[in-house]
Amino acid sequence: MHRRLVPAIGLRIVIIAGLVVFATYLGLWIALIVNDGSKSADYTAFMTGWTIVLDGRGHDLYDVPTQIEVQRRLLGGLSFEAGLNPFNNPPHLILPFVPLALLPLLPSYLVWGVIQLALLIWLAWRLLTQIATDWRPAERTLMVVALLAMPPLVITFFQGALSLLVTVAMLEAFIALRAGRDRAAAFWLVVASLKPQVVVAIGAAVLGGRRWRVVGWGLGLLAVAALLATVVMGGGIWPAYARFLGDYVGSFDVLSVRPSVMWNLRGTIAMLVGPDSASADSGAINTIALVVWIVGLAGIAVWWARRAWDPGSPRFQLGFAMCRLSSRPV
Repeated sequence: MHRRLVPAIGLRIVIIAGLVVFATYLGLWIALIVNDGSKSADYTAFMTGWTIVLDGRGHDLYDVPTQIEVQRRLLGGLSFEAGLNPFNNPPHLILPFVPLALLPLLPSYLVWGVIQLALLIWLAWRLLTQIATDWRPAERTLMVVALLAMPPLVITFFQGALSLLVTVAMLEAFIALRAGRDRAAAFWLVVASLKPQVVVAIGAAVLGGRRWRVVGWGLGLLAVAALLATVVMGGGIWPAYARFLGDYVGSFDVLSVRPSVMWNLRGTIAMLVGPDSASADSGAINTIALVVWIVGLAGIAVWWARRAWDPGSPRFQLGFAMCRLSSRPV
């Protein structure tokens, strides 16, 4: 009797604690909104890019002076400490978000917050119905509680980030790959390419596993999205993005880029050598990070190429999870 009672009590305590943490997250988020703290969120950077496109100036999307001017207008004349929190997402998936720029900054942030809550419900539902189907009830409950209480969740809501959408897309891609639905997998990987660094490791796995239908459908969908972006923003948007990305990634402590606080190889090296040395040696640090990243992607492709593609096996699931974890840019 006691051996059953203690785990039951422990489970209830964990559930209550997790729900209290989630409620605290929501309370802090509401306090942030009430105190106008949402202006400092990354959502301001997204709104900057979407507003430029909505204004019909998509060809200047990655022009820094244009972004500064538009962002100051959104912030009522204010600016970030670094002068700009830049929009740095790729051009091909901007258009679906442009309608959010029809609203002022705060109402748009709130609408996106509601969408994020819906994405969170979707994520929990799909985990329960597609991933944890054979788990015990206590395990399923703990999974949902852990999802609600994880610290990155509150950061995502605070920042108005795209992380929940990308997470849902990656989960749906995994479910589709496991079920052999190549078109659906390609579609969700394209959605996740909102953050290209997230899907590149999975892309290496798909190439290594010779899943040519997924590759073909993915490239086709990307081509359609890129064509639409080109029609709206002009062909020059692509070299402009490449130049901007080169300057953005290569900079240290410029345009809100602070490698010393990043959870990746660049951040680790920058933290070890110190901010002054990191700025002076930024070229060498970036080169090291790039080489390690390329070697890592090649290793992922080789690993998948040397193993049978068996979506039903635990090894496949573990391999997908490891690719997802290794997708954070170096």
